[in-house]
Amino acid sequence: LREVPAYVVISYWKRGEKKFYVIDIDDWISEKENSERKSLTAQRAAEIGLTCRLDEDGCIKQAVS
Repeated sequence: LREVPAYVVISYWKRGEKKFYVIDIDDWISEKENSERKSLTAQRAAEIGLTCRLDEDGCIKQAVS
């Protein structure tokens, strides 16, 4: 598929926390190619992506910083 929005969704496990990061695929590829680290930290994911949470009903909400 070309010219179609694509995203990577990452969740870091932490007891009781339902937070995840939505990262544009172009930003993900750029980070992979240009980062000195082999892994993406939660802090960096928050910087390059959109932070979201699940509410009590399991609905997705954008997290407020």
